[in-house]
Amino acid sequence: ASDWSSDVCSSDLVRAAMPEGLTKREREVLGWLQQGLSNKEIAIAMAISPRTIQKHLQRIYQCLGAQTRYEIIAKRACQD
Repeated sequence: ASDWSSDVCSSDLVRAAMPEGLTKREREVLGWLQQGLSNKEIAIAMAISPRTIQKHLQRIYQCLGAQTRYEIIAKRACQD
């Protein structure tokens, strides 16, 4: 059996959407996250529910191989 997160993050469709395997919306969430906003603050800024932000973050964690938001920020800092 294959690992679902690996399949999703490495799919041609997702790679075509964004080089890192993230959709445009997920990269938007990532940008707000890097600015230090909470899930609730990101939801307000993007005019979507906090639950949707949580779902976006779960997929970002999977694609970037991170366990916490701090890991994501650190990984992104190393790439910039």
